[in-house]
Formats: sequence, C-alpha cells, structure tokens
Amino acid sequence: MGKLDIRDLFSVHWHFLQDESLHKRVTDLIQNDSVTAEYAIPIVFDQLHQHFTQVHDRYISGRAADIADIEKCVLRHLINTKHFNLIELDQEVIIVARELGPTQIASFDPRLVKGIAYDTAGETSHASKTISEYQEAAQAFSSFRKILYSIKHEPAVTKDGVRINMLANIEFPYEVDKVLENGAEGIGLFRTEFLYLQRGIEPSEEDRYRAYAQVIKDLKGHPLTTRTMDLGADKFTQSNRFKPVAYPFLGLRSIRFSLKHRDMFVAQLRAILRASVLGPTRIMFPLITNIKELMLAREVLNGVMADLEDEGIPYNKDIPVGIMIEVPSAALMAWSLAKSAVFFSIGTNDLTQYTLAVDRGNAQVAKLYSTSEPAFLQLIKSTVEGAKANGIDVSVCGRMASEPTYIMLLLGMLIPTLSMTPFMIPEIKKLIRSVTMSDCEKVTRTVLEMESDEQISEFLASQTRPLLPEVF
Repeated sequence: MGKLDIRDLFSVHWHFLQDESLHKRVTDLIQNDSVTAEYAIPIVFDQLHQHFTQVHDRYISGRAADIADIEKCVLRHLINTKHFNLIELDQEVIIVARELGPTQIASFDPRLVKGIAYDTAGETSHASKTISEYQEAAQAFSSFRKILYSIKHEPAVTKDGVRINMLANIEFPYEVDKVLENGAEGIGLFRTEFLYLQRGIEPSEEDRYRAYAQVIKDLKGHPLTTRTMDLGADKFTQSNRFKPVAYPFLGLRSIRFSLKHRDMFVAQLRAILRASVLGPTRIMFPLITNIKELMLAREVLNGVMADLEDEGIPYNKDIPVGIMIEVPSAALMAWSLAKSAVFFSIGTNDLTQYTLAVDRGNAQVAKLYSTSEPAFLQLIKSTVEGAKANGIDVSVCGRMASEPTYIMLLLGMLIPTLSMTPFMIPEIKKLIRSVTMSDCEKVTRTVLEMESDEQISEFLASQTRPLLPEVF
C-alpha cells in the first residue's frame, strides 16, 4: 500500500457500517434468536472476519484486521467500555500491544507516540512497509521547518529585489496572534460573519465595535482590511427571517444582503468607522457585480459618515474603500470599477466557482472546480490590467494565494500583494525568496498560452517542485 490517508480509512469504515445487508444480518439475529445487540455483533462480525481470512488474496485477507477493528469500536459504544485513552497522553511513549486496529493507530499523537510494537501485523497491514520512509520524511520536514522558522520574519523579496506584501486571512479576533507569529505584515481579509454565526442573538453595534477594536489593537500598527458581512449562500444568521432558498449562491448574499438589510449594514459600518481611529483600517465590499452596486454601497457609507459627523463621533474620514472581485462581470469591468475603488482583492474561490458554474461544495461536480482553468486565469489578468490602468492596488486573497504551485504565476501577473492562511506564510515566503520576477513572468507567459487546466497544473507543479521539494 502507499501512504495511509486517514480520511479514506474512516470513510471505508463508515460505508461498511452503512451496508444494508450487514444491518439485516444483525437485526435478524436479534429478532429471531431473542439476543441482545452486544451478543449479535460479535457473531456476525466473526463470520465476516473468517470469510475475509479465507480469501486467497493477501490484500483482501489483510483487511480482516479492519473488520475486527470495526467490531471493537461498535462494541465499545454499545457496552460503554471504560479504557485508558491513548489520545490523552501527556508524555512520550512506545506502544506495545498484541494487536492494534487502524483507527487506534490513526488516533495516536505522533509527537508523543514514538514507536509501535505489535505482533499481528500482516504483510499488507496499514502499519507495515513504511517505517524508514516516514523516518526520512520526518527528518526532512524537521529541517524544512527550521528553515521556515528562520525566515518567517524576513521580508518576502524575490532574488532580483522585488518585494511582495504578505498578508493573512482571519475569521476570528483571536487569530491575530498567529498572524503576527507567522510573519504577516497585516490582515488582508477579516471575515466578519463570526458575530452572527456563533451566537443566538444578532450582534449590536457595540458588539461589533469591541471585536473590530480588539483586532486593530492586537495588530499593533499593522494594517487591517475588514470585509463587510458575507451572509447568505452557505452562511445564515440565527434569525428566523432569513430562510435558505434555492440556488443560494445566486441569490441574496454578500453586498446584496447588506443593501437589502440596511439596519444591519449601517450598524456594521458605524462600528468599523468608529474603530478606524485606533489604527490603519480599510473597508472592503464583497461580491460587487457592477458599478451600480458599488455606488449604492458607497451611498450607505457616506450616509453613515455624515451621521457620525453630526454626532461628533470621531472616525477616519479618509478610510480606503475597496472591493472584492469574485464574479466574472466585475473582472471584465475592472477598468470601470477601478475608478470608484481604492483597491481590488481577488477572491479566487468564488471567482472560480462563478466562472466555471461549479458549486465547489457539491461532491458530484467538485472535480470540475479548478483554478487552473484558462478562462479563470484570463479573468485574473483582466482584473490586474484594470487595476494597473487606474493606478490602484490589487491583491489575491483566496485559497489560490495559499497554494505554492500558483505563486510564480501570480507574481508573473504582477500582483504585489498576497493574503493567505496564516500558517502558510513562511512556506510561501520561502518560495518567493527563491525565484526571480523574470522567471515568474516567463512562467506566466507560458501558462497564458496553454489551453487546458491539466496542462497548466502539471507545468506549474514542474516549476515549483524543485524550489520546494519538501512540500511535494
């Protein structure tokens, strides 16, 4: 076998337990023989175990251990057996046992479990055949982490002297520590839906203000870009008046939701503006599809500013206002939108989804979702050109900015700012410090001439692999 994928292992177990014939064999035994479930489970599973061991295929017969493992898990839940929990270890140990199931092994903390010894592992068991491989991988990764640690607070400068701004995406205020710890220069995307999703009542203006103010203070002078609420689609408030509808990603979401519910929008803008005097802050409107939506959002913002002025409440009158480019219409009209925005941030997750008409959360079409699709890349190119033509900043804040294989492509498109998951910053920074802009521009020119996402993906991987072999 190759390396064990824990998700695949538990998926197999789950599907096995959903098997209707298995259910019927257990329930028939309970009903016909008047026995308990705790009695029926071992009988049925032992029959299955014997069947697997008698198959003349070493791989299939080796799966008998999985059957025994599932049986123990089910019985443990039925009987509520008390046992020592190896998940709660607090010191380094070596596990010695007569036998161990794959789910037990999967639950071990590799930082504490330094070795495993047991005598019933078959030639094709999940734990066999890979000790030296993992030892080598562990040693290589340990060295790689030391390198990342040593550069995480260094600037992200290419070998030919071009500096790239490294920002982070967060969802909760407490993540600021991870942002600074990993060497980010600020927050490029602060998702503000958490106040709605983690409590039973709608947040007040004061609730919002306290949260935003805390983030600004914790950033200690580093800039913050606050995205207004992106509710709707897959994120709903706790209120009964907001009910899911058909095709939610094409419905009332993001800036549309805010413009529809002005009271909520105004409360959020007031909180952001009040907090803006505490440190460098920018406002970003999500899912802008045309100039009309941007103008309507600006009107609401201007009205809030006027109210604060009348009330004598201080705020940053020159707060930068930008938009997220997340739909094809915005990317194609970037040159026009750039006249009314101070900056663009390309949300590659939604832009990919809307460009390819693929719901990325739908398992039946998820394979069609690809950030290597030529049409999608042309929309990024159009957005960058529109921003450059009007002299405004442009960044990428979607998942694409966190994936090493796309970094050379994005740099070659002359995107000066990347905003990503905090823990990916050192890794991406190392990659940036390993390339030249001329190399990146050459990669981009080659990619933009390609016609298939498979071809593009393979090419980008081939260019990145030599620079970050540990990742691959």
